[in-house]
Amino acid sequence: MNQRMKRLYLVAVTIAAAYAASATAAKPIHRELDVAPGGTLVVDTVVGGIEVSTHGKDSVDIEVERKARHDDELEVDISKDDKAVKVIGQWREKRSSRRSRVQYRIMLPKKFNVNLKTRGGSIEVTKLTGTTTARTSGGSLHFERIDGPIKANTSGGSISLSDTTGDVDVNTSGGSINVGDVQGRIDVSTSGGSIDIGKVTGSITAHTSGGSIHIDNAGGAVKARTSGGSIEAYISEQPHGDSELSTSGGSATVYLAKNIAVDLDARAGSGRVKSDFDVAVKTHSKHSLEGKINGGGPRLVVRASGGGVKIRRR
Repeated sequence: MNQRMKRLYLVAVTIAAAYAASATAAKPIHRELDVAPGGTLVVDTVVGGIEVSTHGKDSVDIEVERKARHDDELEVDISKDDKAVKVIGQWREKRSSRRSRVQYRIMLPKKFNVNLKTRGGSIEVTKLTGTTTARTSGGSLHFERIDGPIKANTSGGSISLSDTTGDVDVNTSGGSINVGDVQGRIDVSTSGGSIDIGKVTGSITAHTSGGSIHIDNAGGAVKARTSGGSIEAYISEQPHGDSELSTSGGSATVYLAKNIAVDLDARAGSGRVKSDFDVAVKTHSKHSLEGKINGGGPRLVVRASGGGVKIRRR
């Protein structure tokens, strides 16, 4: 390395060190507020990740860690009234550098509702009994062991949830969705990513604009659609409504429990339609099959414009 390169390297190291020194950790915020179970936590922050879990106390414990270029850059206001505990994070100055890194860690009574919003960060909620509403403009969402309905969306990040009881409505504008066991119905969508669903007792609605869809065990009707990937689903219980599975860019495989009764309407674009079941045929060709399985029932519509269709017995 010549002398000129050495001088440039030393200047770059000095600038990086100066910036790191200026990004100081502000004094953490810690508040404990007495509450009754069944209340609501509201978090609305311009930046930061949010972690919510529960404990065995009748209190809301709030800890906020801030690391900012200026330690007073982000102002956090914490208040309580008869209806809710509110945590509001906002820039102190309109021309803030926006370089703060913030993490909210909050402990609640087990029975509590949450309404969480951040404009930049991930959200995680675990072990809660109540209604969960969450929104982030850029970050992942994770929910685990929630007893109650979940409604959430992210403008850019993955979504995962497991071991939940209650209806689920979640969507992302760019990321994968992974759903574990759910007792309830689910409605999930992504503008770009795969969808993987475990065991669901209720109906399933799943849509992706670019990825595959896999459903381990559906206890109700299924409506699944992808514009770019394959579909694989197992329907284990007799559906009480119509099911429709379609893909514009792959094959479709539907597994049915042996006693499932449906009116099948299956069509493939570039592949064949095959069935393990005896079908009381209405129409049949290499690329289509329409008729009754086990005497017929709700409609099962399967479309694969870019591959084949298989109806398997399990």
